[in-house]
Amino acid sequence: MELNKNFTLSPSAPLAVIYPTAQDLAVPKSKKRSRHFLLLLFILTSIALSAATLGIIIKTKNNNVFASSMTNASVINISNGEVKTTTTTSYAKSLVDLVTTEQIMNYLKQLQIIANKADGTRATGTIGFNNTVDYIHNYLVQNTDLQVQRQYFNVASFTLEHNPIFVSYINDIKTNYTYETDFLHLVHSASANLITPVRVTNIPNFGCESSDWQKAYPYPADGSVTLVKRGICSFIDKSDLAVEHKAVALLLYNDGNIGSERFQPISGTLVEGTTIPVLFLSYEVGRKLTEAVVNISTNVSVQINMTVKDEPFQSIANLCADTPTGDKTKTIVVGSHSDGVLDGSGINDNGTDNTTEIGERLQDYIVYLNFDMLGSPNFIFGVQDGETANQTTIPSRAVPGSVKLTQLFSNFFKENNLPWTKTEFDGLSDDASFLAVGIATGGLFSGADEIKFEAERDYYHEILGEEQSGGIANIAHDPCYHEQCDTVQNINTFAYTKMVKAAAYVLEYLGQLDDLQQWLYLPSQQVRNLTPPYNSNTRKRFLLKQFYKKDDI
Repeated sequence: MELNKNFTLSPSAPLAVIYPTAQDLAVPKSKKRSRHFLLLLFILTSIALSAATLGIIIKTKNNNVFASSMTNASVINISNGEVKTTTTTSYAKSLVDLVTTEQIMNYLKQLQIIANKADGTRATGTIGFNNTVDYIHNYLVQNTDLQVQRQYFNVASFTLEHNPIFVSYINDIKTNYTYETDFLHLVHSASANLITPVRVTNIPNFGCESSDWQKAYPYPADGSVTLVKRGICSFIDKSDLAVEHKAVALLLYNDGNIGSERFQPISGTLVEGTTIPVLFLSYEVGRKLTEAVVNISTNVSVQINMTVKDEPFQSIANLCADTPTGDKTKTIVVGSHSDGVLDGSGINDNGTDNTTEIGERLQDYIVYLNFDMLGSPNFIFGVQDGETANQTTIPSRAVPGSVKLTQLFSNFFKENNLPWTKTEFDGLSDDASFLAVGIATGGLFSGADEIKFEAERDYYHEILGEEQSGGIANIAHDPCYHEQCDTVQNINTFAYTKMVKAAAYVLEYLGQLDDLQQWLYLPSQQVRNLTPPYNSNTRKRFLLKQFYKKDDI
């Protein structure tokens, strides 16, 4: 694979950004007028990993006196599915070179101080969250000329009053299962008090169609606890069908396919007001129960005890900061987000939905860039792969630009002799809502609880050499993912710095294009020839699962 030449960009071109995140952002007072609109939108969720990504980029851009040294610029074009690069000349010092580890770590340290003073958390509804809002607001007001305002939206809250109890009886042999190891509850599940053991029946074919439920074995779904394998459709679809067929409870279980999150129990979010209890079992527990249930000589029943409560909506603050001048119809949306455990998914869903409500006009948003986790200790340089978006379900117009963004991010790593890994659009972050309405998306991801296998470790080690190594094989990219040890000490500063530089590289390039709309989007006729038309008339109601190949969440 041929390495692309380095490129830099003209300092006079526009940069327009929306930034949905819980991060600390520093944007100094502008030294020049921008031709484009800049809106910084803070969707404040839980403890975030990449606090300074955009703040450093904007701060550096505004403070930098660009040099007039000549550099080469690469322009990416896609024709007939082939990526072609041409080289032009630009007279600017690269913004990437001005991003430093010291700068970006200072912001993370400030967030850590806030968390330390709030019992180690900045999650919504806590004093740490409120102090984060105040900190960002005050910093922006005191250090920038941005117009800063607070806006509020409601977030549903869900409480689990104690660890659920789950017990099975297979031919009267009792097995007690361990919460978090063997099973988890789903957010917005109903409570359960099944003191008397209830019979279990198996639903074939992933339980995504009513016909599957009519084939329940060995008992009808009506009056039974139903056992359903993960796959094909969303948890919400399965729970809807369980209610429709009068199941007493729903036991989902993992599918055991390749991938670290295909064996352990995982959490998820249901529709508020779900009327039956729903648990998610590990692959091993689900497999053993299924084998027992379908064996006609075996009698299987379960007990479930779980007390949950849908709390009143909380009013959560967003901070919006926009420039006093500029063209708001050319807006780059930039997001950086890291969920909290359990209730993080609900906040993400609600926060994502509110992006379109709080933004000035959805049609003004030209592209979405997602910077999720950027400093994982056993990192990968992950680039979201636009080709993995489900091209039969998302609006076709978003596909070409998403593929070009993948190439653009990859160019940074190629030009700097760094390894990189293409990662799937998995439907678990804010970018889902943007793809859903046909907005091109791309982004970076340094890894969470996925395992780094030996081949991946060797690939990174071969390129990075002894100084940085390729990490440790057979452990997670981030062993502290969703754990208390996810502090500033957990950050790999080498990886974090490179990822922020990659973000700067792409943001600067996009911001300088004379016609970003044309660069990202093909003419309508060419788009129509790419894929089947987008079908919005589907019964699926779970936004994040509609627009990705990975729809079983």
